[in-house]
Amino acid sequence: MLGHLKDAGECHLRLQVSMSGRFGTCYGDPAISHRNLLSTFVKHEHENQESTEWDGLLPAAAHLILRQHACQNGLTSSQQSMIRWNVYNHEVKDQNLPYSLLMPILCELENSDPHLLQEEKFASEGFCAFREGCFQSFVHLRLRYPANAIATPKRLESFLRCLVQVMKSKSMNIFLQEDINTFVVRPIQEGNIIWFNETNTKLKEKEGQGFRSLLTLIEAVTDDLKNCLNYYRPLFKRFLDVDIFTTSFSQFETLIAVLTQSMLTDALGGSMTMQTSSNFEESE
Repeated sequence: MLGHLKDAGECHLRLQVSMSGRFGTCYGDPAISHRNLLSTFVKHEHENQESTEWDGLLPAAAHLILRQHACQNGLTSSQQSMIRWNVYNHEVKDQNLPYSLLMPILCELENSDPHLLQEEKFASEGFCAFREGCFQSFVHLRLRYPANAIATPKRLESFLRCLVQVMKSKSMNIFLQEDINTFVVRPIQEGNIIWFNETNTKLKEKEGQGFRSLLTLIEAVTDDLKNCLNYYRPLFKRFLDVDIFTTSFSQFETLIAVLTQSMLTDALGGSMTMQTSSNFEESE
């Protein structure tokens, strides 16, 4: 018994020093102090991991300190779950960690009161980070989940599963604010434009402004669409029922048509005016 009290006292002392020394004015709010404490542990474990992919687990000593702090400050289990959701979401978004780290916390939040989640700042901040993380993942899909990479199917699947879990939950889907098709397609289209313009610029620098670079660009677009068709589309259809291939194909078709017309107009020395082009289209 004395040993237990001694351990608890040491834990409390270390916590007091840590809170007053590192978190300053946040010490007045137990929830903020708890979030900062958890964030410190999470960042430390992630930065000092030996494996290539952190499993999100904290050591027993960290759990002991967190439990002690929650107990001393009267934080409920729901509040602790919301704080975990906040911290891990920011870490997933900022460090591009696997979304599988969020699934256990999502299960904890499943039965939470929707109104409580909306009013709880840590939960809402966490969902803002989740939305932003999803948006960036869709925009930079090619970089974060490269086609042909061995780990891509597993990582992309965990991301989509996490999104589906939020969509299905009555207490959490209120944070999406739009239908899933819009939520996915808009950033996918933005990412397509970014990739198309960057690829076009690189090819023009390498091969010049002529039609050779246009042909190479069309080849690059074709390869990209093949990746979309073979790697991304099946998972997006399976989990979200969203066809990103059809959307991307139509978008690239338009982008290439506009670019081709612009290059033809330039090649003809401006003699092919917009009116001439319009008349040509009407005669077809």
